[in-house]
Amino acid sequence: MTGARLLASQADAELLARGGKGDFQWGDTSPYRAVKTDRILQDNEKVTLGGVALQALATPGHTKGATTWTVSVEENGEPVSVVFISSVTAHRLVNNVAYPEILDDYRRSFERLKRLRCDVFLAPHGRFFGLAEKAQQMRAGGCNPFVDTGALQNHVAHWEQLFSQSLKEQEAAARAKKVSF
Repeated sequence: MTGARLLASQADAELLARGGKGDFQWGDTSPYRAVKTDRILQDNEKVTLGGVALQALATPGHTKGATTWTVSVEENGEPVSVVFISSVTAHRLVNNVAYPEILDDYRRSFERLKRLRCDVFLAPHGRFFGLAEKAQQMRAGGCNPFVDTGALQNHVAHWEQLFSQSLKEQEAAARAKKVSF
């Protein structure tokens, strides 16, 4: 509607073109108007917007084509690494015939995210990184609360633990289903 160009990974572009139909998690329950992707992003590709170069990193799992973005900016004359993480909340992990490689993708994505240098952590949901609290702290003055070198790693560790817990629960439920009479 705005005329903006849409860039997406191959896997996400395919889902966008189907209008959300055939999603590995939601099936056809959440359709939307199909959208054509203007350019397919490759892993590690850089995209420049207004003189700022962002790097696209494939971090599949939440979606087959989930993309995390990194960029370097300046804060008080110093370089600051910013990471816009894609969601890592887990879905159906066991016996997912629509996404059989989901476990491997999540594990690779967690490992990749753990290796990232990050001074400012941002995410698709403000509650994931304390947006409201940090905005309030910014208004109060003082140091920039968004600069928090441990925030990404804490977030990833939390969601990786929930992923492991969910996997164990789903595996136990699958075993119980096979054994039931």
